Amino acid sequence: MKFMKYKEKKKVSVIIPVYNVENYIEECIKSVLTQNYDNYEIILLDDGSTDNSLEICKKFEDDIKIKIIHNQNHGVSITRNEGINIANGEYIIFIDSDDCISYTFIEDLVEAIEKNDADIAICGYTRNRLELNKDEGNDISIIQADDYLNMLFKNNLSECYVWNKIFKRNIIINSNIYFPECISIWEDMYFLINYLNNINKVAIINKKLYFYRIRMESTINNSDTTSKIEEKILILKLIKENCRGKISVEEQKILEKKYISSLLRYLMKCNKEKNIYQKKEILKKIKNSESFMFLNRKEKIKYYYLKFSYKFKG
Repeated sequence: MKFMKYKEKKKVSVIIPVYNVENYIEECIKSVLTQNYDNYEIILLDDGSTDNSLEICKKFEDDIKIKIIHNQNHGVSITRNEGINIANGEYIIFIDSDDCISYTFIEDLVEAIEKNDADIAICGYTRNRLELNKDEGNDISIIQADDYLNMLFKNNLSECYVWNKIFKRNIIINSNIYFPECISIWEDMYFLINYLNNINKVAIINKKLYFYRIRMESTINNSDTTSKIEEKILILKLIKENCRGKISVEEQKILEKKYISSLLRYLMKCNKEKNIYQKKEILKKIKNSESFMFLNRKEKIKYYYLKFSYKFKG
């Protein structure tokens, strides 16, 4: 692209947490190594894999662009945070180790963020490999961070992915934006919302440059256990605290409603994890919430069902 030919290329750090992905990691690494943007480093962080993932990563250890780090299993949040701290690039990209990217992924994101003086650039993604890099026009939309955040709140807040985006490392470091280390689900949401609350301009590329693979054994597909719902509740609580005074009243209501919905889902799932007194206290919190009146019919039925069933216990 002409833009890249006359402007000095800034270094990009590509952070890839690796955990038991022996069937996918080689393809992922190769998709980065074949980029038409050449000023990047790949940080492979093996998070205590018990399969051949680390050995496959080591096949690339002679490449000067690649750093391989092996740790005991700590989870994706701690692993990504380590990647942030050792990254040397001015920009940071996160890639999931079972996914892959278009050969123009880095260049398109860098061009979008620099040409438009943006603080973050976002591209489209696909679950259909045949659609990767499909030409949908090179239109780039520019939007204020507050407006983009409002779009996320109104549409699907749980789709706050970090892997189809490019971030400025100095904003992450200076604003102390890291992934919550006690959480293994919705950590992307926490990170992205914090980042958006500290920037001004967003560039959106109308092109699918990221291939997102769905695996039945992945964390996202085991996200409705009681422990995972507890983590979602904690994440939403942290986001509410961090966003206080930074988001609109309407966005606060959406966040609160999602929080209350998660509490209800937790109560429907849990059996012996909490005693009756604790469950009744959660119900009381739900009833006293300003968002109670905005719950849908199905959620209110859940509430009254739980209230009735607890009435005769304890």
